[in-house]
Amino acid sequence: MNYVTTNNKRFSLNGQLWFPFGGTLYRYDNNKVLDNAYFDTIVPEIVALGLNHIRFINFFGAYAPTSETIWASIDYGLDKLATAGIKVNFSFAEYRASLEGQSINPYTYDWSTFLGFFLNRVNTVNGKTYKNDDTIFLISLDGEYNSTTYQWSDILNFITTYSAYVKTRTSALVDAGQLFTSQDYTTIWNLPNIDIRCITSYYNVINSQSLDQEQFFPIFKVQAINKPWYFAEFGSAGDDSSDQKQWSTILTSYKNALKNDCAGTCFWNFGNQPQPHTFDISTNRPYIYNLVKEFAGVSNYSPRLKVI
Repeated sequence: MNYVTTNNKRFSLNGQLWFPFGGTLYRYDNNKVLDNAYFDTIVPEIVALGLNHIRFINFFGAYAPTSETIWASIDYGLDKLATAGIKVNFSFAEYRASLEGQSINPYTYDWSTFLGFFLNRVNTVNGKTYKNDDTIFLISLDGEYNSTTYQWSDILNFITTYSAYVKTRTSALVDAGQLFTSQDYTTIWNLPNIDIRCITSYYNVINSQSLDQEQFFPIFKVQAINKPWYFAEFGSAGDDSSDQKQWSTILTSYKNALKNDCAGTCFWNFGNQPQPHTFDISTNRPYIYNLVKEFAGVSNYSPRLKVI
């Protein structure tokens, strides 16, 4: 498939415009892994919905971050997704959480051992080294940075150091992960080894963690940072449990993003999530499932202005 690249404020694949249109895979049971049976089921569902990429986050569970149990399953899933033509975004927010669980400051800790493990891993299914596998289109260092608990200078140094570490070892794109509205995101996005502007916003949830779409999205459209802005996480508010409420919220989010020159989207989340506060997009929720499928089917992954 070749690597995804950036071309000014757009993504490109094989010399053509590529619009990342995806969802997040999220593990809810700490004692379970995203095993082979899971991928055998979920990959055809990803294809049927019309997604062209998937985001991996929170897939360690109760296992160690370098557990062979975890990564043998990811090997299988990565190969399965590659065969289906699906790109992958790896987010390592859970590694940061694992350090916090040991009372370690994640932003002064040396991540090179873990990142080296990831980049140099050889897939046990197809023999590809992860750093040379163009199925991986984006590597997100972390996300939802806590600048109340940790020093912003440490966070900035972490992003600067490890974006360079990853970028010099692979052709995959690199980003910092989602930033909160109170943080200096323009400084991060201007770093030389950060390839994209990464956004999280839950419509009608406006706080330090969620951007006001009407206020910020028009700014991103005209911002003089020549990098794509990627809507990496959005969904319905946790208390909007009805399918019809979620449909309205997600439709508004898609419209707000696409009319403001968004270069790619990734909803939260794909698959079944336990009640009572579910964000899942699956055939169990036909309104939102069909909405996403409609967006996926318009203009062959180019900006979907026909449905706005």
